[in-house]
Amino acid sequence: MNMTTTVSIISLLLLSFVVFLTTLVEVTTCTQGSLDVWLVSLFVFVPAIVGLSGVALIGRARRLFVRWFTLPVLLALPLSSYHVVRYIIGINLKGEHPCSIATGTDFESFPLEPWVPYWAPIHFSALAFCSWVVIQFWFGKRKG
Repeated sequence: MNMTTTVSIISLLLLSFVVFLTTLVEVTTCTQGSLDVWLVSLFVFVPAIVGLSGVALIGRARRLFVRWFTLPVLLALPLSSYHVVRYIIGINLKGEHPCSIATGTDFESFPLEPWVPYWAPIHFSALAFCSWVVIQFWFGKRKG
């Protein structure tokens, strides 16, 4: 096993953890309609998902071996995608406050930050890129 394979495996394992962490955005108190956890996830989780997905691609040359390490990512992706799609529907289509979606209580009197409508689509784009990377390990053309 060479260095690129090792780096790819480590990035895939970290990627599965970070993809799962996107679901934990709902573990918040939403005190006074605070959107801090969503903002942090936008600046921490999205770059981590995109970066780790990109780094994982270096192991495509040994994809027959490395692809088995995409299974934890495959398990986390549907759960994270479900949560993100819930927010796309709630925020972008229904105009709800993120805390209303997370807690089920009324937060509509609290103002929304200008970045809120972009939160779910940006996360969805990062998860779509991550999905594309996983597909490359299973069905993409072999490099090298």
